[in-house]
Amino acid sequence: MTKITFYQNQKGQFTGFELSGHAGYAQAGADIVCAAISALTINTINSLEEFTNDSFTVDADEDNACI
Repeated sequence: MTKITFYQNQKGQFTGFELSGHAGYAQAGADIVCAAISALTINTINSLEEFTNDSFTVDADEDNACI
């Protein structure tokens, strides 16, 4: 199961997110749900970089399906 956790500060502002796990829709390499989640996550990261001045870091662990 894919789990997404969003983090907020005391003011309610989003400060980060963590994505982990596989969708489990199909076998690895053929899971279209997992591919869609990955594409949307990468798009979100690219958009944050392109359209904000906020600094951030990205850590990815492909073996454990974590971003």
